[in-house]
Amino acid sequence: MEAKHHPGNAASGRVLVKAGFVSIGVSPAQQIGDRTIPPHPLYELRAEVPSRPRAPVRGRP
Repeated sequence: MEAKHHPGNAASGRVLVKAGFVSIGVSPAQQIGDRTIPPHPLYELRAEVPSRPRAPVRGRP
């Protein structure tokens, strides 16, 4: 999953990091009609592969 936030809103970036997202760079500027959209910080949420549960060791809970 990817996310980006407005470059002037650093608090949104901190929220993404706290939620587990990792910074992966900056999007390029985009021209839409007569408007230029500035570069935005990009983040990615990486899926973790669940580890297999280990068998209990005898004599340990």
